Amino acid sequence: MKQQPVFIRRLRKEEIPLLKVFLYEAIFVPEGAESPPREILEKPELRVYTDGFGAREADNCLVADRGGKAVGAVWTRIMDDYGHVDDETPSFAISLLPEYRGRGIGTRLMEEMLALLKSEGFARASLAVQKANYALRMYRNVGFQIVGENAEEYIMVCDLRAWKPRKGSVLETERLRLRRFGEEDAERLYRCHLDAEVRRWIPNESYESLEEAREAIAFYARRADRKTLPYVLAVELKETGEWIGDVGVNEVEGRPGEAEIGYAIRPERRGQGLATEAVGAMTALAFSAFQAETLYGRVLRGNEASVRVLEKNGYRLVAEETGAKDDPYGRGMLVWAKRAELRCDPGEGRACAPPPRA
Repeated sequence: MKQQPVFIRRLRKEEIPLLKVFLYEAIFVPEGAESPPREILEKPELRVYTDGFGAREADNCLVADRGGKAVGAVWTRIMDDYGHVDDETPSFAISLLPEYRGRGIGTRLMEEMLALLKSEGFARASLAVQKANYALRMYRNVGFQIVGENAEEYIMVCDLRAWKPRKGSVLETERLRLRRFGEEDAERLYRCHLDAEVRRWIPNESYESLEEAREAIAFYARRADRKTLPYVLAVELKETGEWIGDVGVNEVEGRPGEAEIGYAIRPERRGQGLATEAVGAMTALAFSAFQAETLYGRVLRGNEASVRVLEKNGYRLVAEETGAKDDPYGRGMLVWAKRAELRCDPGEGRACAPPPRA
């Protein structure tokens, strides 16, 4: 049976108590030593990591989600902890459940948090690590440098002004990799949306210039870093790295819990089931990471290819619209919807079907 994928999302308010679980797992235990009692978490020097978390403006937490379960967490706050360097620099804490270590998840969590902090305007981030801790190598690899030490620990800092995120994947399916946009994608995005078929079916989503595409990519990258809507990712073939299009979700204004999905695929890659695969992955991601209750796909009448993509992913026709702003030619808009209870696995690489009826 194929393992469920792990993706990174923001901590939910109801999950804040989990931070104590992850804080305990973050305690470094030298080889051969016994783990400390859980009561150690009540020490003042450890309570600074969790007490009142979420109440401060600079509190941030991301979790590694596998099948709806948080299996790892990284969180930062400005606090007087072991890694404190000044009152403008957030300090890191990170841990994974034991069975999820050694899979690269910790690196993904660190890089995603660094990207988030950079997007929020922080100049630096810091942490403390025991000299014998194997995680020291990971911290160096993601951009931290040693700036101080004591008998047992190194103090490390990452200069976010110079730090740049790597082009890592947010989510992978059988054939595709969904990732954040990079500057190199601007011309690809611009040319994809110049395609006659794309302009025919999503006329309001074309870019008038390459510079406009660059601005859109910078906006999408910031949103991806902050894990907020609109959330749009580049889509590429996993085997070759070929860029084939984009897929994303955006909130429905004034309707909490509802979002709209959209996509564009390069003409030479259509008819291969890739759009179905990308939309299926983004659908599952929207339900899990953004807690959408209902997703909508709006399709201009006559766009049978997109209708099939939505049908294969379990969307159902719920309404027809006329006079919509994104229907400048008056064709009429078909509205398809999928409820959150009709969930699918974003990494299966197959269409997401609704559960069988009783």
